[in-house]
Amino acid sequence: MAVENLPREAPKNMISRIDGPVLRDRIYRVGFGGMLREIVRKARERGIPMIRVNPKGTSSSARGAGL
Repeated sequence: MAVENLPREAPKNMISRIDGPVLRDRIYRVGFGGMLREIVRKARERGIPMIRVNPKGTSSSARGAGL
């Protein structure tokens, strides 16, 4: 399983375009780090190897990736 190696400021950048202050606050408080830790923990429990990848280009469409 591959996960993006996101910078610490990634959650703030992800929510910066959300207009509603309540929704923006809730999303920020969810804690992207906590979610990622839980994914990694569950993968380890099941023996699934994990790698961290550079997020550059990971949001490209299949058409843009030449697939």
